[in-house]
Amino acid sequence: MKLLLLSDFESDFLADGLVAGLYGIAAEQDLTIAEVPIIRHYHGLVDQGYILADKKLGFTGPTSDLVRNAPPLPTVTEEEALERWNEYDLVLMTSLRAYARDALRKLCRVSGKKSSELPLAVADGEDHDFIDFPYLEELKPRVFLKRELLRRAERFSPHAWGHDIPIWPLQFAAHYANLPPLPEEKFVDIFCSLGRTHPTRDLLISALLDAIPKINCSHYIAYSPQEGIHDPLELLKGRQDWDGYMRLLAGARLSVSVRGWGRDTLHYWEGFMAGTTMMVVDPGLIIPHPFIPHDHYIPIESPYDDVAGKMKLYLNKPQWLEEKRLAAKAHCLKFHTTEARASYMLGIATRILSGETIDPEQYGL
Repeated sequence: MKLLLLSDFESDFLADGLVAGLYGIAAEQDLTIAEVPIIRHYHGLVDQGYILADKKLGFTGPTSDLVRNAPPLPTVTEEEALERWNEYDLVLMTSLRAYARDALRKLCRVSGKKSSELPLAVADGEDHDFIDFPYLEELKPRVFLKRELLRRAERFSPHAWGHDIPIWPLQFAAHYANLPPLPEEKFVDIFCSLGRTHPTRDLLISALLDAIPKINCSHYIAYSPQEGIHDPLELLKGRQDWDGYMRLLAGARLSVSVRGWGRDTLHYWEGFMAGTTMMVVDPGLIIPHPFIPHDHYIPIESPYDDVAGKMKLYLNKPQWLEEKRLAAKAHCLKFHTTEARASYMLGIATRILSGETIDPEQYGL
């Protein structure tokens, strides 16, 4: 299968993870991948010198979780990739940002085709649930994949938005292939990574601070009591690199996930991947093969009055925590790695392009 990626130079966690997953399954699924433009940070390098919307020069380095096992740069140039437009089984626009849009315009100009005549799938990884239907109507992609896709009904339908273009969920994923060695023993009771990026998160941080008075919430906090929930504190000041953060997360008995700028957060997937038991505020998103409350995680709800009580309760149930974290990690590694997410996307797109009817229940929807 031949795949053309149309991307943007700015960091986009959905695109970063999706592309990492595609390269991760390329050999197994016999994928040939071309890029327009060639995004160097997908390959562990730095993108620089591109022009931002405010006319300043852009600079994007790879996140530390993408440097390890980064694929080599494509050998096909951007010009060659465009000239081979009729060879692609799928054209994936990994972002709705400026350079991805420009790449699609170039492809249409070189091919002499409208975007609706191309095997086009479009992914939107932005931090909002707004769907730009006028732009979609202009493009007419064969499928639209949306990260912040809100639950609207008990049963999912790709046509629930009253539009001819099918809309499917596509969230962040766990970068399992890039993990550093992780500790097998638990040495921290509670580890959180909570910047104050949304009022809902701010409420939870306040509840945590009330529940554990000795915690002063800097960017990362670790709380390791010896005798009960208010006793000794280990506070991490400043930022951790990804390896250090993942080791702390893996070493924690509990962690907390709540929405930030977007409802979908990397910490949500990283916690399950690391094998900590997650306390989760429901993000309200349509997620394929979702984690199940009480089976895979501890649900918490606003106003979070019971956070301290739940922490005390479950920290005194080590066997229960062990069972849930192992079940959740197995579920994550089966359905929610970057490679699994890329396979899911390819499955949806190729089946739609072939005219096949897809039953959402096949994807746990």
